[in-house]
Amino acid sequence: MRYEQDESYVGRTFDSLEGLSDKTLKAIAEMGFATMTEIQAKSLPHLLKGSHLVGTAKTGAGKTLAFLIAAVEWVHRMKVKPRNGTCSIILSPTRELCLQTFTVLKRLMKYHSQTCFRIVGGGNRKEESERLWNGANILVATPGRLLDHMQNTEGFIYKSVFNVIIDEADRMMDLGFEADIRRILALLKNENRQHIVFTATVNKNIDSLKSVVFQNMKPVYVGMPEPEETPTVSTLTQCYLVYRSEERFPALYALLRAYVTKKVIVFFSTCTSVRFHHDLLNFINVDCMYYHGQLKQNIRERTFRKFTKIKSGILLCTDIAARGLDIPGVDLIIQYDPPEDTNEYLHRVGRTARGEGVSGKAILFLRPEEERFLALMQHAKIPLHNGRLKSQCFEHYNIQPVMEEVVNTNFHLRPLALDAFRAYVRSYASHRIKFAFDADKLDLDAVASSFGLKRAPPLDAPLKKIQHKKKRRGYVDNTF
Repeated sequence: MRYEQDESYVGRTFDSLEGLSDKTLKAIAEMGFATMTEIQAKSLPHLLKGSHLVGTAKTGAGKTLAFLIAAVEWVHRMKVKPRNGTCSIILSPTRELCLQTFTVLKRLMKYHSQTCFRIVGGGNRKEESERLWNGANILVATPGRLLDHMQNTEGFIYKSVFNVIIDEADRMMDLGFEADIRRILALLKNENRQHIVFTATVNKNIDSLKSVVFQNMKPVYVGMPEPEETPTVSTLTQCYLVYRSEERFPALYALLRAYVTKKVIVFFSTCTSVRFHHDLLNFINVDCMYYHGQLKQNIRERTFRKFTKIKSGILLCTDIAARGLDIPGVDLIIQYDPPEDTNEYLHRVGRTARGEGVSGKAILFLRPEEERFLALMQHAKIPLHNGRLKSQCFEHYNIQPVMEEVVNTNFHLRPLALDAFRAYVRSYASHRIKFAFDADKLDLDAVASSFGLKRAPPLDAPLKKIQHKKKRRGYVDNTF
């Protein structure tokens, strides 16, 4: 392995890059960028030379623009035409990340004659096939849909692909895309192509992916974190709040009222919990939007675009919004339900404090019995301090009796509350970190009260059966 040595990269401008075209520089300037971030300054000289590369940087550090500049510059230098087909492939793990990457790509290609397109699961396959037939020089895709087109779409030309970029590689592996990536690389004919991998976190799965992608190649490694470096940016303020189950919703409500003029994202563990809290909060005059994987693709895209453009608002979501999405101006991240691990925590809080000098705040909700999770956070060098909402907030709003009355008298909200409670317990029972998030220690009646229910309804299955199913048969809840 060759690691780039740390040095001062502050203030380096894009026009200092050797060989960068005027068309790309003009587009970058119009996007409002003049100086490069550290990961851009470290990686772009290698990418523009055609070197294989593994790039690691904190979320929000500018990885996307770095690999997009490389892709655009290569198709420009090679004077690619639409009839040449696809020459650069960018793989992203989710539809949302594909949409965001493609949006930036279009702006970057404003003055270039080459073509670009995106293909994702859930999209119009006929329309995608026609576009591939006409030629998409740079293609942004999810692995499954790309493999489908490579194997089944006539007229899709990809024999001249000269670079493959894998974004959010850690998420790729978490979602089980290794086999698809292996098949995609096997179908590509150009053996001299450039391979680029970007990731926000490094783990054993990334080592496995590197063995698939690079094989006998020797990539350059840039942006690898120093051992004592904290994995979050210094402009991010992080704290945790400890409340019993029955105190959780009043605390959330008080927070949202306090930040009503700000831009806030709230993470939940299941789709049903997102739907319930969205309808409940809007019913009690807290305007908010919601975003999860069970929504139709066009609705998800419309919600994403709307929340991106507004200056203040509340978005309730699952972890589908935790990776890669660049939503400007987010002031606060609330993790109402616990993350699966420290990496997921980092990706959630990475939706705020994005960019040089931009600040943000993140709040993690924990129950008293869940404070053991803090030991893992400390081990991961994540700086968290203890916070506490003033008791006057609860007394001022006194929302718990209001919520209970609304839920138990509303024919729409009560079924949602029942479904959300059961889905939450199933998700909790399948949590990876058992020593901190033990479903056997849940007071189910207290948990039910956080959904406005007077007592815990019967579960679909005993907790031990849920845990056994997760362990032995790969149980998957509606988390995304």
